[in-house]
Amino acid sequence: HVSIRGRLNIDLEDMARDIPELTVETLEELVRFLGLKVELDTVEEYELAEKWRDDRELVKRYSMQRAEAILKAFESIRDFVFSLSELTRMPADYVLTASAGFRVENYLMSLAVKLGELIPRRGEITHVSYPGGLVKEPIRGMHEDVAVLDFKSMYPSLIIKYNISFDTLSEDGENVAPNGYRFRAEPEGFLPRALKTLLEERGKIQAMLKAVPPGSVEAKILDARQRAVKIIANAIYGYTGWAGARWYSREVAEATTAWGREVISSTIRKAEELGMKVIYSDTDSVFLKDHRGKLEKLVEWIEKDLGLEAKLEKVFKRVIFTEAKKRYAGITEDEEIEIVGLEAVRGDWSAIARQAQRETAEVLLRTGDPSLALRKAREYVQQLRSEEVELRKLIIWRQITRSLSEYSATQPHIVVARRLMNEGWKIQPGDKVGYIITRGSGPLYSRAKPYFEVSMDEVDWDYYVEKQVVPACKRVLEAVGVKAEKILESGERTLMDFFG
Repeated sequence: HVSIRGRLNIDLEDMARDIPELTVETLEELVRFLGLKVELDTVEEYELAEKWRDDRELVKRYSMQRAEAILKAFESIRDFVFSLSELTRMPADYVLTASAGFRVENYLMSLAVKLGELIPRRGEITHVSYPGGLVKEPIRGMHEDVAVLDFKSMYPSLIIKYNISFDTLSEDGENVAPNGYRFRAEPEGFLPRALKTLLEERGKIQAMLKAVPPGSVEAKILDARQRAVKIIANAIYGYTGWAGARWYSREVAEATTAWGREVISSTIRKAEELGMKVIYSDTDSVFLKDHRGKLEKLVEWIEKDLGLEAKLEKVFKRVIFTEAKKRYAGITEDEEIEIVGLEAVRGDWSAIARQAQRETAEVLLRTGDPSLALRKAREYVQQLRSEEVELRKLIIWRQITRSLSEYSATQPHIVVARRLMNEGWKIQPGDKVGYIITRGSGPLYSRAKPYFEVSMDEVDWDYYVEKQVVPACKRVLEAVGVKAEKILESGERTLMDFFG
């Protein structure tokens, strides 16, 4: 962060890093995510010097467009930034660069001062991992009419319900966690009090929000404020297990997740008793088939017997689960496509692979027909074999996470980064390096070149077919029984051939 006396230096890139949906943290991606209508010419950074010589009007227009886009992007998130700043007592230009842990800690410190609580010194603590939330392995394949039941603020609710806090931890506590830790029922602990304060504040804001005209300035400010409160409330549990926390308590973190796992396990058993089939569960949500006429009974049981709130988050018309946890794609009753954990939403795959997987999944989800999805995947293979794909869609972006001198492995992006540094480029941790794989006989890292130095006739098109598009589409198609080899074939076949 660069401080400027008398000015708030707010970098929108810090905001972009906090948005998991952004695969590449660029202004173009941020503007698209925020739903802003801004015209942006495509000019690569490395082309600017040449364009300034040959087409100054283009560079001027490009610069003006970016300035307008930055202003509009900031205006759309401004209320949220200042609400988060006010809540955490952190300057607005620091609150976006700060980790979730520091945001929570600043909020807790301000509350501690109000309550007359002592603020502990920050200690040197070695991080110790602990079991997280319960994740049930998915039933692989394509499923129809799947309801997603979501627990409302599960961890904050458990902390309040069982009075889980570092200052209520006691060998003779009445509230016994499934893993054996005990917490006193009274007096109220510091963390439950902090969470109650936040949730009560959010409730007041939401009530005020209903009383103002939708879309008004007041509504935007109030909505930004309640989102800021929600972010801090949901981060408090994770903060207690963060080794850098002043209020670090492994016991609190472990007990909270233990109670959370018990809640999900109990919910799965009850759902099955009611005749539902549990397809998948992840931390604070459960995916259910055969739910019609039964879900309301499950929600009532959760409220009455578990003392927690749960609600129907969405219903997938169809959802595809791969072989792994936290990786699926679905289409909701509102025709919205949702992709989680697959290559289509990951920034370390080329755009052509992400696009191919997304469109293959979309065809499968909308039609339910594996043969049509296979045809879509083959279209992308054919585009690559015909060398009809733009270079920008072949770029693979990888992040530099530490100093280049600390890397021993010869990964493609590290080799490219070192080469760029030798040519005078400044590369530092946090930067992303873009490269394209070119033809040749050497190892992969020796064939990676900076994307702006590659021409169409240098591209290793076979690599993009076999190592990018086919693996990405295979992830979706194999879940419905289509073999990966079929993607490389062409020609009309019967439906049974697709599964051969």
